[in-house]
Amino acid sequence: MIKLFGWPISSAHYRACVALDLKGIPYESVFMDPDRKEHLEAKYLAINPQGLVPALVDDDLVLTQTMAIMEYLEEIHPEPALLPANPAARARVRGLAEICNCEIHPIINRRVRLYLAEDMGHTPDEVSRWLTHWYGRSFATLEELLASSDAKGKFCHGDTPTVADIFLVSLLSAAQVFDVDVSGFSTLMKIEAACLELPQFRDKLPRLL
Repeated sequence: MIKLFGWPISSAHYRACVALDLKGIPYESVFMDPDRKEHLEAKYLAINPQGLVPALVDDDLVLTQTMAIMEYLEEIHPEPALLPANPAARARVRGLAEICNCEIHPIINRRVRLYLAEDMGHTPDEVSRWLTHWYGRSFATLEELLASSDAKGKFCHGDTPTVADIFLVSLLSAAQVFDVDVSGFSTLMKIEAACLELPQFRDKLPRLL
């Protein structure tokens, strides 16, 4: 059985969970306590030298990035699809997901927040301003791209969820945990609401735990 290493409040771990649950793939969750730095212990670093989550272990295969995990799951378990069949549509969905994955997540994640606060001495208010600024810029871009697109349906692309929705919901949830005001992004909020009608999105959403 697949093992998924992580912790419940991680937005990256959440993304892998949603992908697995949408596809109905059974897996075992292996939780670690970040406050006790269990992700930096030798036994986990032997699995993922970055010390980050999630890590998916399938027999001898170890995957450590959520986009790679989703692509792998798509290959081994094609239905229900998380990427459209049409090449242009697949590229569009990947592009939306990568705005979240490359433009938002790397600069707002836990280790960046800790570095800003603990190593650089920034106050909680300054860290909050950092998060608001970077979430806001990328959410504004996504709002514009999605609101003006004929390809958008109930979800980011059409009327079935894709990897773009998984990435979007994970970061909207994280932003709201940090009291970032996302109410002005009406298109994004409608997509999030549609996703949260599905138990695969709703049941493990970090901000609801």
